[in-house]
Amino acid sequence: MPAGPWMQDGARVRFGWGPTELAVLLDGIDGPSVVVVVDVLSFSTAVVAAVDAGVAVRPVAYRPGEPLEVPSGDLLAGPRGDGRVSLSPGSLTALPAGTRVVLPSPNGATICAAAAGRGAQVLVGSLRNAAAVVRDLRQRLASDPSCAVVVIAAGERWPDGGLRPALEDLAGAALVLAGLPQDLLSAEARVAASTRIDVVDLAGCASARELVLAGYGHDVEVALERDASASVPVIDADGWVFSQG
Repeated sequence: MPAGPWMQDGARVRFGWGPTELAVLLDGIDGPSVVVVVDVLSFSTAVVAAVDAGVAVRPVAYRPGEPLEVPSGDLLAGPRGDGRVSLSPGSLTALPAGTRVVLPSPNGATICAAAAGRGAQVLVGSLRNAAAVVRDLRQRLASDPSCAVVVIAAGERWPDGGLRPALEDLAGAALVLAGLPQDLLSAEARVAASTRIDVVDLAGCASARELVLAGYGHDVEVALERDASASVPVIDADGWVFSQG
């Protein structure tokens, strides 16, 4: 696909929503790329909590009805409330350090797997570690003038499969983008960076209310703790997350 305006061509820092825009933006980058995946409720928050607790996580694409092969000794995360480890951060932090968890999710994990499959360096960003991610990205941008950064707000899915922009993911992406050199940002990234969302508003957003109604209000509280972690989760060549923080 030739470079075009939808690729935010010419900007070293770009912003988009979901897996389709991720693919378009990466198509417009010739050199090394870093993708920051922001899925605040709850994939990104769960990953940050896991690495802080010394739990290894392998994000994998979620494909309904397709069985996942899980190596012996590793745990497969499931839906909240079925008794297994899940996207609920507390279920991960309760595990012994060194536990290995295969973590599928329809948004954040699927986007991470897609970005890694394209050869990008993948970072996981959230409200809990936005400042740490900013420090990491600023160093990368300064040390390698050919490096491009793509910040992806994961969003959610409507029942028909369409993308539903999620307020909490916009907020997380905004914190990352606002901390980067503004002259490197595309128009889309600058507009996202200018977003100012109060935590009180995030606590009342649709995704948060959904979790509260399901009995997982504590997951929302954990997700909205801004800069509580200095971890920068990065996906290695084998698909496992480690922390550079």
